[in-house]
Amino acid sequence: MVFGRDLSYFFEPEPHPLFRVHRRTERVRLPQSGVDDPSYYFESLAYMVPDRQLDPYYAEFVPSKKVAEVRPHVHPGYEFLYLLHGELEIRHGDRTHALEAGDSVYFDAGTPHAYRCVGVVPAVALIVTMHQMTPQLAALPRPAPPAPVPKLTADAQN
Repeated sequence: MVFGRDLSYFFEPEPHPLFRVHRRTERVRLPQSGVDDPSYYFESLAYMVPDRQLDPYYAEFVPSKKVAEVRPHVHPGYEFLYLLHGELEIRHGDRTHALEAGDSVYFDAGTPHAYRCVGVVPAVALIVTMHQMTPQLAALPRPAPPAPVPKLTADAQN
């Protein structure tokens, strides 16, 4: 990808409807970042889609080896999670919610949130993050537009 665009963008004469297949064998499994002992692994399901407005992931949450505090994270936009298999605990702000296979949750990702597998087998989920502005960001004051430049009249030019 160049400048966030697939190379075909620069060489195809006419635009084509967006359609990308991502093979299971081509995905990269990445661990939770910023920790020594990850509690989950994820794979992007749309890493080759240019200018995407949402990011779908396949996530696997591993059973806890010890009782440890999970580190919450935040990001702009919203998140949707559908639990395919297992049992998962989601902390969102001050509240903790238990999910079972078939449950789903949609939430503001700008609020600190964390996940914990509470079963004896890994919990597997599809997660979609959306890059929409959170209400908190939308409510921030915007800079005033620049003042219009006065037009020169014939009198002002002499």
